[in-house]
Amino acid sequence: MGWESRDKEGFDMALTMRGKLVNVLAVPDRKDEKTGEPIDGYSFCQMMSEEHVSTYGKRLQLHTFYVKSVEKCGAWVGREVEVPVRAYVDRKTGQQKFTVEDGAEVRLLVEPAKNQAA
Repeated sequence: MGWESRDKEGFDMALTMRGKLVNVLAVPDRKDEKTGEPIDGYSFCQMMSEEHVSTYGKRLQLHTFYVKSVEKCGAWVGREVEVPVRAYVDRKTGQQKFTVEDGAEVRLLVEPAKNQAA
């Protein structure tokens, strides 16, 4: 993995994020109450991941990333998933942000065990 320049937004790097899917949300298109201008809707997922820290072991961190649709992953809340993302630093806020790669989807890591009749 290498760093690539992002036009006027900072730097980004391709990653695969793995963790427990804890929330999915789809916000529909709406209108601004004051101006009446349309505001595009958006969808995002939140994933809890473990980060290993040399000073005290593990740290849980909540990551939010935007996706085109949450239809498929809505049933996976509470399950282990992975998703290809791009991490970048927003130059205005200095915050680390994640966005899903074009055409990438959230993938379930472990398929549920099928009930077997005895």
